[in-house]
Amino acid sequence: MKTINISRVLRLLWQKKGITRIDIAEKLSLDKSTITKIMNILLDRQFVLEMSEGEAGPQGGRKPIHLTINKDFGCVAGFEVQPNYWKLIVVNLEGDMVYTHTQATQINADNIIPVLIDAVGFLKTKMDELNKKLIGIGIGASGIMNPQRGIINQSIPLQINTPVDILTPLSEHIDVPLYLDNDANCGAWGELAFHKSPHLQNFIFLLIEIREDEIIQKKFGGLAVGLGVVLNNKVYYGSSFSAGEFRSVFSKKEDINQFSLHIDDVVSINRKRETFIRFADEIAENIALLVNVLNVSNVFIAHINVHFHDVLIPILEKTIQEKSPYQMQPPCVITNSSYGEEAVAYGAAGIILEHIFAHPEIPQSSERKVIDPIDIILTI
Repeated sequence: MKTINISRVLRLLWQKKGITRIDIAEKLSLDKSTITKIMNILLDRQFVLEMSEGEAGPQGGRKPIHLTINKDFGCVAGFEVQPNYWKLIVVNLEGDMVYTHTQATQINADNIIPVLIDAVGFLKTKMDELNKKLIGIGIGASGIMNPQRGIINQSIPLQINTPVDILTPLSEHIDVPLYLDNDANCGAWGELAFHKSPHLQNFIFLLIEIREDEIIQKKFGGLAVGLGVVLNNKVYYGSSFSAGEFRSVFSKKEDINQFSLHIDDVVSINRKRETFIRFADEIAENIALLVNVLNVSNVFIAHINVHFHDVLIPILEKTIQEKSPYQMQPPCVITNSSYGEEAVAYGAAGIILEHIFAHPEIPQSSERKVIDPIDIILTI
């Protein structure tokens, strides 16, 4: 039995709750005996459950049985790492929240490893208390990440200037797969994982954060914007993992932040609506160029600690239309992120789900060994 067929079946079961064996065989062009063998494995390990019997066909015969992924087979965890806190979200295989916790603490290059070791220890204790099985952990943080090796190359807010290996020391404390990625990329992973849509293949995830830490504001302005770019159903990393990091085309060398706004304007951006509108106009010009050049279908926006986010979508829609040389059919759809201020932590968990239920015919964006669903089914 080919592993790729099991992966195809799992992907379809995850996307279409309540599907029957007959429908799976037809959609995947597999014979019924192959589906029977696969389902026997999945049902025996309780990774898949039988839901109910449907109505028999017009000529009678055996009633079809509807199937679903066992959402409580295990849980995945996502961490968001910020300079002054870490946030944890645990979800089941359907993406339903099981547990969440935010821990205030200062995090920087000097202590990030012990802080994350403690955070993972906290997670393991909580999973034991909840009597839940942990399948994998995703971690999202701001900066340039090497997800293939689990390394933070650089991070301005975390004050990391030389590469920090996250995977190796944490792997000594956990026995489940661990993935690290940039926070905006995590947001993109979350939309990929939780929408489960085969049509959501090309989009931009726009992450806007306003940090009110005085040190960060003084050095970098406190306004941070990152992009997660998904092309052909894959998160795009670029040649050195810095895809999505940018400075506005209107910024000048002397500007200490990404945009042309004066530092005093950046500091007051959450207090003055007219200042935020100026920022929205500038970010819209930058995003419109990407939307039109790449011809993406969607833009998802996550705002963290942003007060005037209601003005951004109308400005983006107007600017994208104005900058398009042709009438876009259909137009790019711009919406707020599905998970609001939890988008990074949810997305970090989504990395694990997207790898478990990965489409076997779409190459993974990481050269590291991806999570093998068969290994999980047979070993947990």
